[in-house]
Amino acid sequence: LEIHDDVVAATATEDKGVALALDAYGNIYVTGYCTYADMLTDLILVKYNNDGEKLWAKKEDGPGGPPSRK
Repeated sequence: LEIHDDVVAATATEDKGVALALDAYGNIYVTGYCTYADMLTDLILVKYNNDGEKLWAKKEDGPGGPPSRK
């Protein structure tokens, strides 16, 4: 799974979805991460509706990383 470009900073070298879940309304939650050239990682959570439209996205700094790059 790929995370939308507007969630991941342009300097990310890799973005990867690793798990997904559905809620009772058919909304889709994708969790994953993006990695940068300095090998630091940010964690990502994205919610889509049942038509596949992105509703929101959250990105948090991974362990030991500097503030988000975006």
